[in-house]
Amino acid sequence: MRVIKFRARHKINKTWWYGVKTEILGNDLEFSLFFKQIHDGILDIQTLTEFTGLLDKNGKEIYEGDIVKFKIISGERKEIIVFEGGCFLHRNR
Repeated sequence: MRVIKFRARHKINKTWWYGVKTEILGNDLEFSLFFKQIHDGILDIQTLTEFTGLLDKNGKEIYEGDIVKFKIISGERKEIIVFEGGCFLHRNR
């Protein structure tokens, strides 16, 4: 089952709000209400990001725009998750 998730930050209380759509359940109402909140200016469109489908080592969802840290031979790197060329990638910050 493909789950499509987005998140955006509430403009006043700065909490993350999530919009979820599943192809099987067709949860269009909840998904539409999430984007209505953005249209109405309740959620900050500048913080709108999409779920990559990946989880970090602690099981936390990784979204576009997140900073990830990973180990390489010479130590550690911190990079940002971006959507480019039809896929999610990590790039230097």
